[in-house]
Amino acid sequence: MFYKILSENEALIKKDIPAISVLPLEDKDMGQVRQLILSTLPKTFSGIDDVWIKSLFAGYGRRDSGDVNSKYKLIFVASDFEGKVIGVAAAIPKKGTLIKLMPLIASNDLAFNALLSDLPFQLSGYGGRKLYLHITPTTSEVVCLQHHGWKIDAILPAAYRSDVVTQQWSLDINQDTLRTIRVKKRFFDFIKSGEKTLEVRVGYDTIRGIKKGENIRFLTYEESLIVKVIDKREYPSFKETLKNEPFGKIVPDADSATTAFGILKSFYGDQKEALGVIVIEFRTFP
Repeated sequence: MFYKILSENEALIKKDIPAISVLPLEDKDMGQVRQLILSTLPKTFSGIDDVWIKSLFAGYGRRDSGDVNSKYKLIFVASDFEGKVIGVAAAIPKKGTLIKLMPLIASNDLAFNALLSDLPFQLSGYGGRKLYLHITPTTSEVVCLQHHGWKIDAILPAAYRSDVVTQQWSLDINQDTLRTIRVKKRFFDFIKSGEKTLEVRVGYDTIRGIKKGENIRFLTYEESLIVKVIDKREYPSFKETLKNEPFGKIVPDADSATTAFGILKSFYGDQKEALGVIVIEFRTFP
């Protein structure tokens, strides 16, 4: 089997990271998830219909059992600023140390990248040491898989459809797998230069779980940088945040707190701001 490292020979897609959230599935998203799966997955997998999706959601309903014999599932959704579902991944913990991702699909490459960025940490607490997935990826998805350290294990002709060759990819994870936070290239450069030392996010459970002293990986579509959290503070709104925090450490190229406020509001609408505002203070490593 020939294996070409595309990420070393071809430039990654030059796109900045948009506001994509990767969060556990909620009831309100189920209709969109169903539509995305039915419009995408049957092209490469046989047997994908409403019965299959009903079984998928039923497995998600058993997620709190933590019993692999119940074949419970964890489902994560990638959604854009307006709440449109643009990606979905279901994780199935297996006996031993394996966690299977089925499906992992996205309507665009940036949503696919967001899922690959966020899922390893979110799944690292379920006892698995290896993630694996079966997929028929596009060229740009192969680049993305390689970029995030996934390795191809096998080529599976006619495994799920008689006219399709499926690939198996895997990624090693453990309890030390780092949490990732995706940032725009502009802010990433400010972090590298030391001008930006505060990151502002809304109060998703994944953000609330950040602890003082934790190492976090900031990444763009192409680069990454590890920082250490030295403090975490919470405010009820962006206005209160900017009353107490220096705007220049949050948005270094803003000329005023008002400008910084407008930028933060453009990333998060009122509904997300209502979750609370989390300020992460960090330092970069030499």
